[in-house]
Amino acid sequence: MKIVRLQNLFKIPLLRALLSLLVTGQIAYSTTYTWNNPLGGNWNLPGNWSPGGKPGSGDTAIVPSGTFTVTVSDAEAVGTLTMSGTSGTQTLNITSGGTLSISSASTGSANAVVEVSGGTLNGTGSLALAGPLDWTSGTINLGVLFNGGGFSSSGLFLDGGRLTNNGVLNWSNNAVLYDGNGSVFTNLSGASIIVSNTSTAYWVYGGYYSGSHVFGNGGTITLDATGTLIMNNENFVNAGTLNVNSGTLSLSQGTNYLANGTLNFGISNLVNFGSMAFSGPADLGGALTATFNDPTFAPAANDTWQVMTYGSLAGAFSKINLPSIAVWQTIPGSTSYTIKIVQLASGSQPVIVQDLSPTNYALVGEPAVLSVQVEGSPPLTNQWYSETGGITNALNSGDRGGRVTVATTSLNPSNAVLSLTIANAQTSDAGLYQVFVTNGFAPYSTASRVGQLVVELEPLFNVNGSLWTLNGGATIQNNVLTLTDGQPGGEARSAFFNFPMYCQAFRVSFTYQSSQGTTATRADGITFCLQNTAAGTGAVGTGGGSLGYTGITNSLAIAIDQFNAQGYEYVTNGQDPATLGQYVETAPAVDPTNGHPINVSIDYQTNVISLSLTDAVTLATFVTNFAVGPAPITGGAAFVGFTGGSGDLDSVQTISNFSFVPIPTLSAARSGANVLVSWPTGIGGYQLQNSTNLETANWLTLPGPYSAVGQQYQLPITPTRNTFYRLMLP
Repeated sequence: MKIVRLQNLFKIPLLRALLSLLVTGQIAYSTTYTWNNPLGGNWNLPGNWSPGGKPGSGDTAIVPSGTFTVTVSDAEAVGTLTMSGTSGTQTLNITSGGTLSISSASTGSANAVVEVSGGTLNGTGSLALAGPLDWTSGTINLGVLFNGGGFSSSGLFLDGGRLTNNGVLNWSNNAVLYDGNGSVFTNLSGASIIVSNTSTAYWVYGGYYSGSHVFGNGGTITLDATGTLIMNNENFVNAGTLNVNSGTLSLSQGTNYLANGTLNFGISNLVNFGSMAFSGPADLGGALTATFNDPTFAPAANDTWQVMTYGSLAGAFSKINLPSIAVWQTIPGSTSYTIKIVQLASGSQPVIVQDLSPTNYALVGEPAVLSVQVEGSPPLTNQWYSETGGITNALNSGDRGGRVTVATTSLNPSNAVLSLTIANAQTSDAGLYQVFVTNGFAPYSTASRVGQLVVELEPLFNVNGSLWTLNGGATIQNNVLTLTDGQPGGEARSAFFNFPMYCQAFRVSFTYQSSQGTTATRADGITFCLQNTAAGTGAVGTGGGSLGYTGITNSLAIAIDQFNAQGYEYVTNGQDPATLGQYVETAPAVDPTNGHPINVSIDYQTNVISLSLTDAVTLATFVTNFAVGPAPITGGAAFVGFTGGSGDLDSVQTISNFSFVPIPTLSAARSGANVLVSWPTGIGGYQLQNSTNLETANWLTLPGPYSAVGQQYQLPITPTRNTFYRLMLP
């Protein structure tokens, strides 16, 4: 009898597989099931599928051509669902009590219809439909791409699902979408949502589940309502067109990004028209348009429509294009926005469509820009004036040593933007400005508002954030920057001053305060940040413990953390503060989580940072110094600002009393028979002074403006004996 060793058996593939089967048990097979009942029926009946049985979590289910309904009324699971019919209508209906879990990428043809009528559609896979999605009630926690359809009834629960509309979606019968848990609703470019509610009701209820939630529009959303549609606590991003044809769209809480899209208001008559109501600030941007919907309505001069109300106003529309049958005026008030017909178009005097801001800001050394938008019969001509010598002092291109430029940018033959730009702005440029416009019907027959130009010496918050770029929902109101607003689901936000500032030596101070949001434990923190990343003022990192900073390269930051550590950390080049492991505790003496205002001072000179944190209530102070080397930022100037973040835990984090003062280095070099004195640009309002005696207080100011060459201010000086020079901030 021949003996075969076990090790030799494993050299034979078949025997090795058989022995493996003996050890592991039965082999699991994936079966393909095809629907075979042309009259329709219940998913769970084995006789409705070929071969006999029903699909399971690892199987493939195919629904072929025909006209029938497959009903899911209990808990079912499938790996891949393929609704491949090329004729007829194949309807998959998930009813109350039914759940269909899909674990792999699945598809439906243009003949397929998916109905969710009280049940649940979920899983780790996805479903791409070329046909419609009809949702009357129930829950979706699955990624679904669909080609229009209908949403109706009140209970539509998007529990972490990802819905993407690529067709015409009819949203009716006061249907309410409840979302959260990472949910995303997207209306693609070219797609359309038509919302037709008959009474005041919620439309989207954001944050019903914990976690993030976003409603994004890249296509067109048209609202036809007789009452008020409420989008509550939703993170709404409009990059497409939002048509408010009738009724009122109420944006309550949440964050709303309108800057890249078009906002259109429908007008039927003086009483019936579309409008919007913001519970908080309205940060305007993008385009404003209006449409007359009723051809029987005859508009007249002085007709007005209050199209928006808000708590406060920030920003301005980048483009205003109202119906050409009239000359319009926009009136942005402190709590409402009104559009008004000044006169019907008939070739008469021009009208200011978007007026000069009452207060305009500029930084010393940077351009100051004033502008208005006008409309009227061409040709339009204008004249700017300043208060020097009274408001009658005319300004033209080339004035003030060549620093003034007057320009007209035509938007269409009867609409233009008139701008006045003062290069290398100086404190002497501050004052009152006004522009007069005519088109030949009367000498400069239309006058803008008188606007105040403020030329500041250092970056300030400028009441409502003028000269700042706010990212991710950050706001500046009444000189207070709110980085995180205590909403659940995680936030990453930033704010940066629009002009790079000298960063090789500086002194910065601000007040940081954390208030309780929706969670008892406060999180996460903020950073003071200097950066020169490619994103510029639009830079924003990741949220949570990364504090909105992680990923912002070519940067340095001082982090103040409430969660990972109650203290500070020095971070560079977009490193993650949460994992760097270099936090220094400042609590209990100075505790960022106690809700007290904390006065922060940062001084950076000779490669050393001096940091001071003082509790404004207890007066306890934490002081430290540490060497960091040269600033790890390419170039001598950088964008100055803040980042902030929160995660599952949150808080309201604000910055106030902000001051940033660069500390420049003055240098001198021989230039022929002269000495060329130079210092960096991006420093604000420093003035050059000289004296023949260091012990005297009598220093003479050499007035600007100073010539900027590259990134250096330069002033040629005829040398004299024993003359000293310094830079002084007034």
